[in-house]
Amino acid sequence: MSGFKELTTTIAEKYQNIHSCLIGNSDQIFFEKYFPGEDGRNGFIKTNRNYLHDLRSATKSVTSILVGIAYDKKLISLDDPITKYLSGWVPNNRHSLENIKIIIFSL
Repeated sequence: MSGFKELTTTIAEKYQNIHSCLIGNSDQIFFEKYFPGEDGRNGFIKTNRNYLHDLRSATKSVTSILVGIAYDKKLISLDDPITKYLSGWVPNNRHSLENIKIIIFSL
């Protein structure tokens, strides 16, 4: 566990913009730590597992992994239009779902 102590210290001292760090494998979490961090609006905040974290680009990586798994399990086709899965998405007035021709492969 000394590696986790060193990790905790390094994050706390050098990376104030990191709010959380979780390390796991399969269904087991080995390390879970939350850090106070800057929220971009009101200064520093104390975070916890219930705090809604701003994931930004991490969401793209997770989405890519999930699409790959769904494709591998033949749950989706790369030729499917994205509108098949984003039926709740409301386009602005200049577009309609029928005119959007983006397929999963294009993403």
